[in-house]
Amino acid sequence: MGNPKVGDGIRIAAGVYLIYLAYQILKDGIIGGEMTGRSYAAGIIFSILFIVGGAGIAAFSVRHLMRLRKEEGQQKALQDKAATETGETTEFAEASEVPEEETETQKSTEEISAEKNPDLPVPDAEAPAEKTQNPD
Repeated sequence: MGNPKVGDGIRIAAGVYLIYLAYQILKDGIIGGEMTGRSYAAGIIFSILFIVGGAGIAAFSVRHLMRLRKEEGQQKALQDKAATETGETTEFAEASEVPEEETETQKSTEEISAEKNPDLPVPDAEAPAEKTQNPD
């Protein structure tokens, strides 16, 4: 499924919008005097429903977001604790570090080819290759 934080954000926005609609109904219809009789009663009932519903939806979503953040913080703390107990610092540091034993035991291709075929001369890595001129 999708990201639960996005769904919570949308529910918070919907709850705030319901509260805004209730405010508009109260401000324009009831207080402004545009509603009378049955519409007046309906305006009051729906304003109360919108306020309670919007506040409930928004509060539920905010609590859920806070719970998600708390769980993420706890998981991160557990991962950090496990990493420090095993002596690992970060994934990137592990990938970039090369143990000294490997660097000391690695041989260059020239050394390997010299071991396989001792009769061939080993090219000098420090001297540049000679340039030959081809007449055209």
